[in-house]
Amino acid sequence: MGGMLWPAGLLLAWLALAGPGGAQAAESGNGAAYAAIAKGDYAAARSIWSTLAGQGDAEAQYNLGVMYSRGDGGGQDLAKAVKWFQASATAGNAKAQYNLGVMYANGEGVAANDGEALKWLKLAAKQGLAKAQYSLGLMYAEGHGVAANLSAAEKWYRLAAKQGDLEAKRALEALRVRGGESGEPAAAPRSEAPPSAPPAAPPAHRDKLVTVVVPAKSPPAKKAAVVAKIKPTALPKPPPKQAAKPKIPLPKPPAKPAPKIPPKAAKR
Repeated sequence: MGGMLWPAGLLLAWLALAGPGGAQAAESGNGAAYAAIAKGDYAAARSIWSTLAGQGDAEAQYNLGVMYSRGDGGGQDLAKAVKWFQASATAGNAKAQYNLGVMYANGEGVAANDGEALKWLKLAAKQGLAKAQYSLGLMYAEGHGVAANLSAAEKWYRLAAKQGDLEAKRALEALRVRGGESGEPAAAPRSEAPPSAPPAAPPAHRDKLVTVVVPAKSPPAKKAAVVAKIKPTALPKPPPKQAAKPKIPLPKPPAKPAPKIPPKAAKR
């Protein structure tokens, strides 16, 4: 699927997410970084988060990944963004897991890898992140990194739609249309309550500053109808060329007889 563009894009937001065993010093350091962000001093925030990220703080690792993704406080470096999202995702940060999955799906900062994309999106989806649930449904619907499974796609679309994700709601409707046209059982509306979302991670975090900077882009709607191929109309063959009529030579005028010269009289 390399190159597949995820409509939701990265969750490029500043989110304070307490890492495991967040020390008081690290917490105050994160607070100083958020204060710098509020003042527009991204370079200072980047410096603070670089130090904390190196110490293993998952919150700082996620935020530093965001900064490298956007190029705030310095140059943009997608490879370093992947590095810090990976570190934070391994520590259990759902948003970092989602961002990492998207970057693997699109081959941004890392070689495209559907298997890795599926792995990280699934971890984030199981934590209840709506965008990850929608994206995981897309993976199952299109068969990227896994065998196509419309039932699994419907499951994850529904979980995301339950949280109000508009893309997931549109995907559910498109899935019904797709099922009907392909001859597969269409996903009929259910009267019972949709399945509850998997339990989210313990609420050991607080949002200090959330600023989504990449607007969601809806994917272009796929046309279900098959467009008939138009065969080019054959050009009419030109009429066969008629043989050129031989030119009739004009009759030559009769040759004029040479004038007779009278003999000169003999001299006496």
